[in-house]
Amino acid sequence: MASAQQEGVKTLTTLLASIAAVSLIVGGIGIMNIMLVSVTERTREIGIRMAVAHGRATCCRILGRGAGAVDCGGIIGILLGLLAANRFGRQLRLAHFDSS
Repeated sequence: MASAQQEGVKTLTTLLASIAAVSLIVGGIGIMNIMLVSVTERTREIGIRMAVAHGRATCCRILGRGAGAVDCGGIIGILLGLLAANRFGRQLRLAHFDSS
């Protein structure tokens, strides 16, 4: 019985790890596409900034905006994940006590 439970936990761990990997890949592709569209739409503005200001400052500003967006999205995702885990844990505890 214990080995069957360990096998089930191992299977669930593998499943959750693969779902997390796919989610990270999809999220990365989504962020890449958003940044590509943002830079493509602002090509003219970026060119003027590069001509007037130092090129490195313009590059840092664009990368800073992207990093800020990624950081905000990451923080929101972590908070939502913690909230969902907390609620799911409460439901499991309540179900455990109800069945006892």
